[in-house]
Amino acid sequence: MLAVAATAALVGPIAMGVVNATSGAAQSETAAENSTERTPTFQAATVRLDPSGGPGTPVLPKVACIASPAKIDGARFAITAYPYTLISMAYGRPGYDWCYLADLFISGPEWIRSDPYAIEATMPEGTPSYTPIQFGGRNAPRLQMMLQSLLADRFKLKVHWDLKDISVYVLTAGTSVNLTASNEGDVGWRTRRTLTRRLDQNGRPYGDLVVGKASMEDLAFMLGQVVGGLVQDKTGITGRFYVTLEFDNNGIARPTLAAALQKIGLKLEAKEVRMEVLVIDGVERPSGN
Repeated sequence: MLAVAATAALVGPIAMGVVNATSGAAQSETAAENSTERTPTFQAATVRLDPSGGPGTPVLPKVACIASPAKIDGARFAITAYPYTLISMAYGRPGYDWCYLADLFISGPEWIRSDPYAIEATMPEGTPSYTPIQFGGRNAPRLQMMLQSLLADRFKLKVHWDLKDISVYVLTAGTSVNLTASNEGDVGWRTRRTLTRRLDQNGRPYGDLVVGKASMEDLAFMLGQVVGGLVQDKTGITGRFYVTLEFDNNGIARPTLAAALQKIGLKLEAKEVRMEVLVIDGVERPSGN
């Protein structure tokens, strides 16, 4: 278990793509001809190797997921991250965590996980106003498409989608669900989203998960940080809730995660499902500014 604040969880983790290529049959000739014109791009951008990040030292995928919080100030966008992270942010959709499920992100040279780059860009007028949390959570589609364009132009990135059988976790609901509804006016600790590793008075480690004002998809995302994998929400439950869980791995001083979830009527199971994966066909070190 890692001590993870909610904002870090949104920025650090890696996710699958939000933009899938449509088939040629589904596109009109006019749409195909104009697709390049409609692709959002930054008005201007600089890309430079960041020497402070220790370039040239290979790191594990989980470490490669770490990025500086994106800065979005009006039309200005800035971030420092490994290309591994930049690609995942450009093609990501909420809830798919490449940090803990590297099989969703295939191929690519080692330097995309070892050489951090600093990007500063200007967004064109009319770009929707996104927050850093929205971007970190892969919920900023137009900004993500601009980053896709930058990666294709400056890093010569080429990717395609494929299907692969992936081991994931599925969150389901039992017949008796006991969840505390979250209100629109909730503030403070009722809106926290944290996963913390703690020690009890006897020095025994345990996990403390707090998810406030959250949908079941939000809960599934946070549970992915606990189990180290992708958790899919299959509960069918709508609305927002406040959930607190205390658990440890051996279930001696506190219930296991499975038992803690069972108390509120939820169940977490490991399954194998066929999913889209992003395959890197080619990528180069970025061109000069």
